[in-house]
Amino acid sequence: IVVGLGYYALNNGMDVQILMYYGMMCLMNGVFDLVRLLDVIFKSPLPLFAAKLGVMYNLGSLAVVLAPICGGCGAYMAYKIYQDQQNGGSSLYSAQGQPTSYTQGLP
Repeated sequence: IVVGLGYYALNNGMDVQILMYYGMMCLMNGVFDLVRLLDVIFKSPLPLFAAKLGVMYNLGSLAVVLAPICGGCGAYMAYKIYQDQQNGGSSLYSAQGQPTSYTQGLP
């Protein structure tokens, strides 16, 4: 659902309302993933990462660690876009229409 919201927002002119739904979903998923990570850390009899348990176990652990980070990044991005929209879209470009250092190097 979250990926679908992001795709829909991207293909419909970056509609801020859809981006806010995307941000809320990312935040909720990030919180749930953080709870899952804490559950794995404190209740699992196995370590989070262990070379003797194999690559697939470690990749699964990496996914559990990265999931709340990705959810938080998506929510933060949506919040920054919302702030920019509320300020009239002025924070991404200077008065002369040149990209600010915030957007340097982006196409």
